[in-house]
Amino acid sequence: MASMYDDCKKSSTIIIVNGVKMTLGDYKASKAPKTKKAKKKSEPKELGVVASEIESMLKSMTALKSIQVYKNHAYRSWGTIANEILAYRGISKPMSIYCVKYRELLALLEEVQKIAKRNEGAVFQYIDKMAWKLDDMRININDMIKAINESGVCQRFKDHEAINGEGRQLGLGTITIKALRTMQNIDNTIKRLKEIADYGVDAMDYGNHLSYKGRMRMRLN
Repeated sequence: MASMYDDCKKSSTIIIVNGVKMTLGDYKASKAPKTKKAKKKSEPKELGVVASEIESMLKSMTALKSIQVYKNHAYRSWGTIANEILAYRGISKPMSIYCVKYRELLALLEEVQKIAKRNEGAVFQYIDKMAWKLDDMRININDMIKAINESGVCQRFKDHEAINGEGRQLGLGTITIKALRTMQNIDNTIKRLKEIADYGVDAMDYGNHLSYKGRMRMRLN
């Protein structure tokens, strides 16, 4: 039976491989299959990143807030003419429904932000609700724009700031144009919200080095 001494002696035997001197033990060690090191587990992704992206998406669609501001503050800015415009052929109804849903959307965003801070997976249920809420709001916006166009108020009061106002006091005509331009952005946001709701934090991997506007440009190309 070979002794431990014999094994050590064999291992220290000098051999030449490709012109390089090495011990037999070193040669065998170089040929032995290498054990793969366990990969370090990645750090869990913060749900706060998800909440921040959603907040940025909503803030980028300034027309959403402008509609609510007009409905609630037009009289304060322009007096009775604002009430006349809003009451003209049913413009007020779709705007009122929209404003209720807009407040509900903001309440859902607030819940998302709270739950995200607690790092709870339930946040994705609220994100899904946001997608459906925004989809309802899109319908209300279309109804509002249709009512405004059919009423003719933009032509009747075209010289009044309640219609053509810009800057801090947006007129209804200006808001209508902004809302029309925002519709594609709303569609993209709904798709993104549903994507996050379905795939969770993994959805954040796509284009995570890009800004929100950058990702939207990629989606439109």
